[in-house]
Amino acid sequence: MKKMRKRIALFFALSLCVSVRPVLAKRMVSDFSEFKQLCESDTKETIELTSDIIVDEPVVIRGEKIIHGRGHNLVRSALHGKVYGGCLFLVQGKKCEWSCVTVSGSAGENTKSKIFGRLIEVRQGTLVIGKGCFLQDNVNETLAVNGGGAVEIGSGGVCIMKAGSVRNNKNVSGGAAFYVKKGGRLLIQGGVITGNKTIGVGAVEGFDGRGGAIYSEGSVWFKGGVISGNTAKGYRKGDICYGGVGGAVYVAKGGSLFVQGGTLTNNPDERKEQIYADGKVTGWENKKSKKKEPKQNQSEITKSKQKNTNENQQKHNLMPAKTAKPKPEKTDTIKKEKQQKTDSTEHKKTIMPVMDKKEEIHGRVLYVEPDNTDFVEEKWHFSVDALKVARQFIHRQEKPFSREVNGSFLRQFAKAKKGVVKNE
Repeated sequence: MKKMRKRIALFFALSLCVSVRPVLAKRMVSDFSEFKQLCESDTKETIELTSDIIVDEPVVIRGEKIIHGRGHNLVRSALHGKVYGGCLFLVQGKKCEWSCVTVSGSAGENTKSKIFGRLIEVRQGTLVIGKGCFLQDNVNETLAVNGGGAVEIGSGGVCIMKAGSVRNNKNVSGGAAFYVKKGGRLLIQGGVITGNKTIGVGAVEGFDGRGGAIYSEGSVWFKGGVISGNTAKGYRKGDICYGGVGGAVYVAKGGSLFVQGGTLTNNPDERKEQIYADGKVTGWENKKSKKKEPKQNQSEITKSKQKNTNENQQKHNLMPAKTAKPKPEKTDTIKKEKQQKTDSTEHKKTIMPVMDKKEEIHGRVLYVEPDNTDFVEEKWHFSVDALKVARQFIHRQEKPFSREVNGSFLRQFAKAKKGVVKNE
């Protein structure tokens, strides 16, 4: 019995040892140098802020990190007009999760500084935007770097938005909230993306304000959350507007968007469309407003049908009665075909001598019409264009022209073409 109790106690002890999970080390920080050192260490850390921190140089995040702000802010340096304009955080580790922290560009709408970097850039690994995380107020107003007001997701990078908000960011190129490069992936499960806007500054794609919230060359899944109140404005030159498409999302060639849930509303662009795609979009169609035609009463519909019926009956009464035509006998048909062939041959014979007797005089054609005795009866001046018309007209006649009737034809043709030909 004692041995059995010892074995049971040993079993429970071993099970407890196995079930214990390693907990990430928790570090409390209050200054930038310590915060940067912990982020750049290739370890598993939970970093908690005890005060606001000013970021005045890039921070590379390695390893696996959980950054819990406890309501504090990470703010881009803007002291005495000196602004650090590059990317604030570069994710190159396995995973980085943000919660209860505000990452601010600090520039806002009234800044005179020229920011050209994102708040966060994901080159590899996974960025998770969690509860209470706000990415806001980053203004990218230069052409130095294309894309990304708040977050840029590079090839091999992944961003998962579970909650929080990406808001009030501005970019002159595309994707004021998210810029997803080829090979990058963005999954939106919750949170709010609002107040972001792009403003085009050039007629070249990439700087013409596409994708007010998201510009995608990679893959985007929209499963939950809200995308609302974002805008895309193009570059205007005179009456022509370049870009400015996709108030919420612009999908570039090779990119893809899968809409599987969430709320997408009030994201205008220059075309009044929320999503504009040169790539693949699944689960969404832009709803264009259609003019509603006034409904007719049943009595009006009946009157209209009766009117159409009466009109059709009147037309039918005015039509002549059809009479059966006698079918031609077989011998008559054969004779007619032979006569047509003979007439066609004779027609060519009578025309050819006339065509042969033409001379060019001062850029015009002298058209000579002979009679049976080869006596020159009349002479007519035809322009080259008029002669072409005459030839075409002769060939279109049902009856072949003999030499006797060609003269009368030319007179008729001359009268019809006054100013083009004249009798001499």
